Amino acid sequence: MALRSLVINNTRNLRHVELEPSPGLNVIWGDNGSGKTSILEAIQILSTGKSFRTHQLDDVLTHGSKMTEILGRFDGRFGKAKEILWQRQDGLRRQVTIDKRKALSAGEVAKILPVRAILPDSHYRFRQQSKYRRNILDWGVFHVEHRFQESWRDFQRCLDQRNRVLKQRGINFAELKTWDEKIVDFATAVTEARDAYVNEWQPSIGPLVDELLSLGGHYVSIRLETGGMDDYGLVLRQNHSQDIKLGYTQFGPHRADILVDFCGKPYGSVASQGQQKMVLLAILLSQMSDIDSEIAPVLLLDDVPSELDHQHRDNLLKLLSKKGFQVFVTTTDPNILALETWESPKLFHVKHGEVTETSC
Repeated sequence: MALRSLVINNTRNLRHVELEPSPGLNVIWGDNGSGKTSILEAIQILSTGKSFRTHQLDDVLTHGSKMTEILGRFDGRFGKAKEILWQRQDGLRRQVTIDKRKALSAGEVAKILPVRAILPDSHYRFRQQSKYRRNILDWGVFHVEHRFQESWRDFQRCLDQRNRVLKQRGINFAELKTWDEKIVDFATAVTEARDAYVNEWQPSIGPLVDELLSLGGHYVSIRLETGGMDDYGLVLRQNHSQDIKLGYTQFGPHRADILVDFCGKPYGSVASQGQQKMVLLAILLSQMSDIDSEIAPVLLLDDVPSELDHQHRDNLLKLLSKKGFQVFVTTTDPNILALETWESPKLFHVKHGEVTETSC
């Protein structure tokens, strides 16, 4: 149950690419700038409608082209084939179809095709950016709690309305109170879903860290920082003056975070660069392991193995070979990867935007 065919047209320097990936490991290799990362980017866009390289999707369009499109065909449950097509014309809205039916939302596609991308700077962003950590948290909640997306969307709508009131010159306190009352219920639903998820997620991280780092003990813990959700209604009322001064809502689920400890201390202050990378990998792999999706979770590793030492690289590939994920990894040198633990891995060489399958 994996991506079995990928067609990419007019995406970056990839004019026309057709791949038939392995359901297990796929190694995309070639020189820097050849188009390796663009293949991973295309898979990410197919799943989420978003690029991990730019917020402007017009940037993805090949120079001189009018439309970019990405087509994925999958073996779904019970042997039923499934097709997802993502298209975007220059300057126009995207269009996504599932089996030639227009997708209802980006979330519908993401549910079918769960994709996680790990980039060379992911461990730095995880350490430095609360928004990045929050997005990782919510990706996991989204895939296990079906009502979460609706609660989160409702909260954000209320948040936007409350912030509009806060920005008004003459504050209407009756209107502000109304939005205070409305936002609390949605904020509570979001926080409860996150809290339940973290409690279930937490125990699975330590063993993966042990396996990746060969530590022999559960040295990582993770906990939820709710963003001021202890009696949220009271927090909102007590901060009316400051919120009005700032023109936005300071506290709530939009400020939530996940806090990671390593060996009993804050992860960023004691873990080495290599350990930080492996801890992040363990966190993301533990999330992917808990997903019950129609298509096997897809892991995109952009040049990550080359940044690890030999032992950690072998530990990672050995662990991934047991997980049942479909993996796409880019590298300039496929010889650094231990492929013997994988069944029927595939290698694809990329040169000047053209892709050819090579032998292992």
